[in-house]
Amino acid sequence: MGGINCPPPAGVIADDFKDQYVKYLGSYCEKLFGAVASFYAANAAVEVAVQDGSNLDLAVKGLLESQTLLVEARRTLGTVSSLWSAVKETGVDFSEQQLKLLEASESVESACLELQVLSVSDSLQDSLWRDSGLTKTFVMALNALQQVVSWQASFAQAFTPAKLVAA
Repeated sequence: MGGINCPPPAGVIADDFKDQYVKYLGSYCEKLFGAVASFYAANAAVEVAVQDGSNLDLAVKGLLESQTLLVEARRTLGTVSSLWSAVKETGVDFSEQQLKLLEASESVESACLELQVLSVSDSLQDSLWRDSGLTKTFVMALNALQQVVSWQASFAQAFTPAKLVAA
């Protein structure tokens, strides 16, 4: 659903352009999907901590990794956008995805901060239930991540080699 589904136009571009496009689009997708995976791993780490009484260090680490990867994905998407400008095609609004990535990054960062300052009194589960702010930030982050993945899915489905034209 990423770089593998979004090829540049076949036969009408230089090999060096194609190589750069493949490199950066693949890198962007790896970072994007890695960020989503890290967020879900952090959620699973919270559940493990609730069950076995361990600390939240793995969850915090996963959220920090997710946030870092989102920032890197956003940066790499800028290069993809520049390369894409060599292809004449309407309807690709990379700035929309840039904003979605920024929102997702900020939302994941907020969830991480909320988790780091969580005050655990009697039990982790009770503390989580009492902290509606933490739930709210995790849900906001999840919704923001769904938006970035949704944009990527639309991009992957909409742009096939037959629909692309060289500039």
